[in-house]
Amino acid sequence: MGNKVSVTVSTGIGRPRQVAFDPDATVGAVVGTNLVLGSAVTLVNGQTLPAGYVLTGEDILNGLVTTSTQGQVGTETDWAYLTNIPANVSALGNMTGTGFVVRKASGAYVTPSTYVIVMDLTDLPTAIAGVITLAANATYLFVGTIDLLGSRLVGSQNTTITGGSSENSRIKSTGLSASTALITSAWSLPMRSLTIEHGTALALDASGNANQALDWLGVNFTGCATVGRIANYGNVIWTDCALLNSANLTIDGTNGTVGMFQTIFSGIAGQTTVIIPSTATFTRRMRIIYSAFVTPATGTGINFSTSATVPDESYILNTVNFGGGGTALAGVDHTSNKALFINCIGIINSGAVCQYYMSNNATATTIAATGTFYKVAGTTTGSSANQKFNTATSNRATYTGAFSATFRVVVTAAVTSGNNQTLRCRIGKNGTTIPDSETEFKTSSAGESSNFTVQTLAELATNDYLEVFVANDTSATNATFKHLNVIITRIN
Repeated sequence: MGNKVSVTVSTGIGRPRQVAFDPDATVGAVVGTNLVLGSAVTLVNGQTLPAGYVLTGEDILNGLVTTSTQGQVGTETDWAYLTNIPANVSALGNMTGTGFVVRKASGAYVTPSTYVIVMDLTDLPTAIAGVITLAANATYLFVGTIDLLGSRLVGSQNTTITGGSSENSRIKSTGLSASTALITSAWSLPMRSLTIEHGTALALDASGNANQALDWLGVNFTGCATVGRIANYGNVIWTDCALLNSANLTIDGTNGTVGMFQTIFSGIAGQTTVIIPSTATFTRRMRIIYSAFVTPATGTGINFSTSATVPDESYILNTVNFGGGGTALAGVDHTSNKALFINCIGIINSGAVCQYYMSNNATATTIAATGTFYKVAGTTTGSSANQKFNTATSNRATYTGAFSATFRVVVTAAVTSGNNQTLRCRIGKNGTTIPDSETEFKTSSAGESSNFTVQTLAELATNDYLEVFVANDTSATNATFKHLNVIITRIN
């Protein structure tokens, strides 16, 4: 009997089913990475291939197997054989690419050129100087724990790495230096359903290749003191991933969107789990949603440098739980225009809110003319809880947020202005009073303080400011705002 050849039926998970040729079909020639049939053959499914038919990479699933590995492959036994194999076929070795794969006699299984089932180290390309270069446009399914025994993986264009589950598919490398990245690539590198275990897991930098992406699902990093560096990708999207006893994930360079969804970050004491250095730029956003950080004491969850570049309100933390006793955030915090923190636990959520006030004020507001509004006088104090407002000028709240919004403004006050004086109070925007905010009240006949409330809705753009004004319609008698409390909140 000669060597065997089969054609594709399916490329699903597991050993692909193969359909064999009639016995004694012959190969007439080898042209590049193609086989030319020397005689007509009939497939098990009844299809006839004529003599001279060229078997290309689309036809050939597993290529050739030497006679020493004839027999059952997986669960399939419906083999037929080709005779008169040209001598130069054996010289093709472990050739991969657009054509077929020829496995040497030492290979226990036949594997396809674009879908490689990795059950042991010999199923991977041979390491050269400790580097296993994965094929372009190929998917590698890792089954069980694969120890690279001191070697490391380098991805090629459109390489995909996957496993059955992060619980039972694992890649590690005993003997590889902990400071050397286990996986390196300058290309897109989809990963699915596996665990990576090494001192330094990643060195991924697509700076030389445009529009690359890292789309990961169910990828765990376990015991990685340095998860490693990701830089210069168009999109980095993680779903249902985990850092377990792992830290020092650095996102650097220029990235489009970095998004992490339903991911757990369980860090290392004294280490920072996620690092955004000053050299990082996000052209769209950096977003972590529906996730959790467990940061041990002396550790830091996220250190987002205040010098990193990101659009306003595009450093997004949405429904993220921070716990563990360490420092949740460093660098950019909730007060920054870069931040949009919503529904998080363990940190202060961001917003646009302001309060300023004065108590027991004795400074009178000068009323020069009856019926004319004047800005209320006195020294006010801004709240420590203020976000995206500046209250350095007394009785003024200047909006410093990046985006225009609608705000609810509420003013409560206690005022004296002689006896039986009719006063009106308004909120002013950029020095002009807002008529619909007006309220009127009358001081008592005994000179006691009169209490009142003023409120309105105001549209504010960046650097717009709000103040409180008063007018006396009875006389040019000064008014003293003994107590004043102004609260401004954005309506989402």
